[in-house]
Amino acid sequence: DAAEAYRMATVFNDDKNASYRAVLAFLYKQINEYDKAGKEAMRVFELQPENKEVLVFFEQLLGLRPNDPTLHSSLAYIYKQMGKAEKARQEYLIVKSLYLQILANYPKEGAYHFNLASVCKELGEYEKAYYEAVLAEKLDSGLRNSVLDLLYSLPENYIKRYRLEGKN
Repeated sequence: DAAEAYRMATVFNDDKNASYRAVLAFLYKQINEYDKAGKEAMRVFELQPENKEVLVFFEQLLGLRPNDPTLHSSLAYIYKQMGKAEKARQEYLIVKSLYLQILANYPKEGAYHFNLASVCKELGEYEKAYYEAVLAEKLDSGLRNSVLDLLYSLPENYIKRYRLEGKN
């Protein structure tokens, strides 16, 4: 009930109140809603990037869900924003490994290929990012706009290649 009350407080009172969001993240963690806890913690970080407690919170969540790629991705993003490039890279490598494991079980799931493409882009593995993004779109045409956004964020030769291959 407390989590719902704080969620409503963020909706009706002040969507940009980091304190409400931090309490809501904590409450979600307490009731084992780790995905929601992570999302709220990211909102706290976006509102207060200098808040070091967000980093501690994500590390606690990872202790509870060490194989959650979204938590590792969020932590990588935070490290990147804090200028901790090597720690961000380590987290992105973990995310890549987790998505490769997931894809071993669900090879036809376009969203997982797209997520892997996004991680490969962050790691500078542009060829792999391109391959996974194109495969994601083939498996799930609903991902087309997301795939195009990702391809435009790669070096220019990849979007040109995509256009050429699409004509054949």
